[in-house]
Amino acid sequence: MRELSRLDIFGERLASNYQVIQSLAPRARILPMVKANAYGHGLQKISQFLLHDCHAPALGVASLGEALEIKTDRPVWVFSENLLQPQFATHYKKNIYPVVSDLAGLEFFLGAPEFKHHPLIIKIDSGMNRLGIAREEWASALKLITQSSRSSIQHLMSHFATSYYQQKPNDMITRQIQCFREAQSFFGSHLRIEETSMSNSGAIEQGLMVEESWVRPGLMLYGPGSFATKTKMISRFSTRVMKLKAYERGTPIGYGVHVTPEAGAIALLPIGYGDGFFTQSSGFTLRINGIEGKVFGRVNMDMTAVFFKQEAAGKIKVGDEVVLWDENPQELLDWATQMQTHSYQALCGISSRIPRVYHLG
Repeated sequence: MRELSRLDIFGERLASNYQVIQSLAPRARILPMVKANAYGHGLQKISQFLLHDCHAPALGVASLGEALEIKTDRPVWVFSENLLQPQFATHYKKNIYPVVSDLAGLEFFLGAPEFKHHPLIIKIDSGMNRLGIAREEWASALKLITQSSRSSIQHLMSHFATSYYQQKPNDMITRQIQCFREAQSFFGSHLRIEETSMSNSGAIEQGLMVEESWVRPGLMLYGPGSFATKTKMISRFSTRVMKLKAYERGTPIGYGVHVTPEAGAIALLPIGYGDGFFTQSSGFTLRINGIEGKVFGRVNMDMTAVFFKQEAAGKIKVGDEVVLWDENPQELLDWATQMQTHSYQALCGISSRIPRVYHLG
């Protein structure tokens, strides 16, 4: 664990984001996604806060293993384990619900005694061509369900592929909504469909499909959004200067022997790609005491050099704090842009070596 680098996590901000989401989908229930260690923030702590402080009615994860880690009697939905097999069925306790996304899984689910009292949650493929029962399989799926003892689908869902783009006529978003409506009509003409959902973060921000039974926020719950939504980063990622030294122009620094472009100072930070501060961060602008410096040379596994011009002399010292991001999501988005990636990867990449410090009230 690091001593000088940390990720502070604030319950007040998380609760605020939850309320923003509810205001955008006032009639829907919220299914917070806590997969990937709650987007890097800590599965257990974030889950418990959402359940007990935000009163989330259920949670969503990617894997069965994640679901088993969460201690709750409320439903936990498993979205990405499409291989339903006997050796795993007994692990699906009464509150752990598999999302069925292929015909083989549906057939097993309907016939396995372990799932007799579990709700049937079906994901259809509306055009993303990833997980989901495809249009040409709908008739087979319907036959399997009607031949079982079930007369309803508890929850019918799909997933947007491009909701982080503004919806336009006849675009992918529009076609996916149309496909989902067709699936509702097809299955609903033979079975009772009790609940539906499709909205992920970008869709919620645009007001798309928020009239369904549920919405399923992920990224925006933790801060970043695709549009001008008033969510806050729930975390504050910071480190401190561990060494500061002045150098003349042309001094080689670190791996790769990158030389200083002019006289100035190098501040060494105890953070590197082993902590989730990726090598692509080279050249990124950081501020210490309001003074701009550039990540210099190659980011190491354990430390990073930041170059400051001579004008910074006397204004920076060992122990000074460096904030990578705080409440404003744009700070994280700027860093992700520098790394030529997205905010999802930036958040999920923060390693276990960075201590999480919780302020959950």
